Amino acid sequence: MAIGRREFLQATGAAALFVNAPSDLVITAARAAPRADGAWEAGEVRHILPTVSDTAMLIKISLQSPQLAAPVLRIGDLNVRAQMSDTRGEFWQFHATGLKPGRKYKLALSGRGGRSL
Repeated sequence: MAIGRREFLQATGAAALFVNAPSDLVITAARAAPRADGAWEAGEVRHILPTVSDTAMLIKISLQSPQLAAPVLRIGDLNVRAQMSDTRGEFWQFHATGLKPGRKYKLALSGRGGRSL
């Protein structure tokens, strides 16, 4: 899965509104309707919560199933290894700093063995 930084932010920006909503009201990425061009494939990802500034990103994800190895988020040429946020391996976070303002970045999320999540 590879999308641009701006598209990523547009697609996930509304997630902040659902943080305090009951879980049965939140539409997860796995149930989201695919785009007309078929480019979106949710895969293992349930939720994506981004926090972004002009030079940094903190992205938290939840996955359908626990991961044995830390996922990797590729931001342009930078590889950011996730830190686990729970004890089962379903919740992970990526913190990337030193990004250049005004530049487009392609994001790609991969798991064990480089498998796309």
